Amino acid sequence: MSNEHWMRDLPVSLHSFPIIYLAIPGSHDTMTYAIKKSSGIAPDASKQVRFLDKVFGPLVKRVVFNWSVTQHSNITEQLNMGVRYLDLRISTKPGDSSFYFVHAMFADKVRSRLEEINVFLNQHPSECIVIDFQHFYKFSKEAHVQMIQIIADVFGSKLCVQPNPVTRVSLKWMWSHGYQVIVVYRNDIIFHVDKGKRLWSGSLWPTFWPDTTSVSKLIEYCDRVLSQRGQYFGFVTQCLMTPDTKFVTKNIFSNLFNKCARPCNDVMKNWIAQKEPGEQGVNVIIADFISMDGFDFCNTVISLNKKLLHVDHPYFT
Repeated sequence: MSNEHWMRDLPVSLHSFPIIYLAIPGSHDTMTYAIKKSSGIAPDASKQVRFLDKVFGPLVKRVVFNWSVTQHSNITEQLNMGVRYLDLRISTKPGDSSFYFVHAMFADKVRSRLEEINVFLNQHPSECIVIDFQHFYKFSKEAHVQMIQIIADVFGSKLCVQPNPVTRVSLKWMWSHGYQVIVVYRNDIIFHVDKGKRLWSGSLWPTFWPDTTSVSKLIEYCDRVLSQRGQYFGFVTQCLMTPDTKFVTKNIFSNLFNKCARPCNDVMKNWIAQKEPGEQGVNVIIADFISMDGFDFCNTVISLNKKLLHVDHPYFT
């Protein structure tokens, strides 16, 4: 099965299955591949980092860069690999009218990368993507209004309206309406300005942050929250380790790839392979460095969907 068209190529019976019950690969902090060592420190960086940057400049940026980048592949490469869930943090920048992706440092402009995603969708009319605007930094109400307008301008009729219940949304249902994009916008402003309900509330697609540098604690956490998932909501499982200041200081001459992603991905690949999608199973699974050699992340997640073929469920039509 080609990952570039994996949704189209799913067995026909799975086209009618709720998308919140499919296994969908995603990338954590999707756009960090564009961060450079010379990039500016972003508003989501800690107060300590912002202070040290003012004092030591380039030296601090070099360290922050090593712990800010979570993906090596660009957005088109990720989509071609099969990623269908994008995890985004965005921010304003002083003296600049554009919006930027961030993760402790500034990455690319938001609009240009959204337009790149739209090009992929135009070329792959049967593929659907969940775009999750997770965090906003230095955002006013006016900034939110502008951001929402950009989303509408770029994706237009591809935007999937917020349904009731969410279990109505299958690939077949989305195709029948010409929808390709589900935008999760985690800010309450959508209840005031998005009258057409083209943006989904974060409550419809909960995500749980493990916040640990221990693989054993990560597995314990993921198992525990997964056992409590709601039947009528999407669900994001974060298969990743998060370094705190103490951890970074201890490993200051290393980086996120070697100290967190590599040991985590080696173990979590087996954990993922043992899971099942469905009402009580995994849905979206995200990880760092999804293109890591030997991880085979997207293939591992996508292949879980074949387990649904043995499920006796009313969604099969």
